[in-house]
Amino acid sequence: MLQEINHKIKEGGLRTANNFLYSFLENEDVLVKELKQFDGLQSEIYLSNREGELEQLKFASIFSDLISMYTVSPIKSKHHMTMFEAESPYGYDRQITIPASLTNEIRPNYNLLPGYSYHTSSDLKKTIKYCEPLLDNTKAILRPVRTLWVDKKHIDGKKQGIIYYAEGNTDTRHWLLKDTFDKDKMTIENYLKPTKIEQLMELTIPYFRDIKLDKLVKVLQEEQDTISPFRKELKNLILNFDELQNNLTELREDVLRPQIDTINRKFTHTKNIHSISVASSVALFSLSLIKVFVPAINVSELINSIISGTSLSGFVMSELKYQTEQNTLRDNPYFLLWRLKKL
Repeated sequence: MLQEINHKIKEGGLRTANNFLYSFLENEDVLVKELKQFDGLQSEIYLSNREGELEQLKFASIFSDLISMYTVSPIKSKHHMTMFEAESPYGYDRQITIPASLTNEIRPNYNLLPGYSYHTSSDLKKTIKYCEPLLDNTKAILRPVRTLWVDKKHIDGKKQGIIYYAEGNTDTRHWLLKDTFDKDKMTIENYLKPTKIEQLMELTIPYFRDIKLDKLVKVLQEEQDTISPFRKELKNLILNFDELQNNLTELREDVLRPQIDTINRKFTHTKNIHSISVASSVALFSLSLIKVFVPAINVSELINSIISGTSLSGFVMSELKYQTEQNTLRDNPYFLLWRLKKL
């Protein structure tokens, strides 16, 4: 279901910003239900075409299973906000829950106008293009932002208002305002606090900064079973990190690098041994085939020499041993980081 909804939203965004919004709204109730039942780590990112955004997306794709990519922009000309008339299917009343920290800013007599904010058509198309590997594999969903316009105009006679953003995964008729908002920060639900996420991203970003997004997604698909141990290991590492005692560069050099070097050394050794073994087995197998051209040998003798000898069976056993040793390397929780570094 998520894949189908994601495709509809993406196709809407490839047409126009308006199509994007209504493709989302038509599926929002089902989407929220699906996300509440989603079995995996979810993250949130606010896309505003800023520097470092792509690295943040790469990080989120490694450390979460689904990214909600909200479209916001600090530039008014690159930002749409839609509110609805009463006769609109989406003009229904919404219960707005205001956190205690905002009650002094949002008074009961203020006019509250709910709506949705999102990118312009051109910016949406650019975003979809560079996020396409994530969207096509349902690793990410592009979403407008639930937005509350707090209108003070009728209170003091001045034309003014303040925008607040609401949580995206509550019921569509019950919005919960965010008491803090920073478009540069990201969250990963049930994983780490934002400050620890920033540290973890700084620690690991050198390993995937230069990897293209499509290659990264491909590796994550191939190494699906190594992701959970990797996340757990890195989470424990960063939770125990004391920046008063160490810095992230030291952590990278003292912990990550030795682990990756160990895997690399074992991989190289196994690969070299495998090459020699396979070369020998192929040579023996080839020699056994030469017997075909010797008139004095019969067919059954040839078959026996191939099957029971050190020729084909040696080749097969060599390959099985190699694959087993490769799988053993993948048991190391840092294997995924090593794989990314090899790209």
